[in-house]
Amino acid sequence: MSDIQRDPETEAFIETQEHADLFRFMRDVFESLEDYDIDYDPEVDDPLAAMSAVASDKFEIPHRQAMDIYVDIQNKLTEHLLKLRGSNKDKL
Repeated sequence: MSDIQRDPETEAFIETQEHADLFRFMRDVFESLEDYDIDYDPEVDDPLAAMSAVASDKFEIPHRQAMDIYVDIQNKLTEHLLKLRGSNKDKL
């Protein structure tokens, strides 16, 4: 897997989420899809489906539940980052 530098604020927010471990795992699966020479074409294959299929096996939850958890945390993270950027604009 590639050595990706993570933003500490983003990681701290993710840690506050109930299913942070599942979210991080799915994010790592997505990143590994691009790191390895496998039959994966992001133009054709659905990366969320691939991530949630692997996560559902590891965490022993339904595929759809893994997908819903990932999307929920990703949406909360996006909202959090937008709020941070908005509050930083006010300080300029």
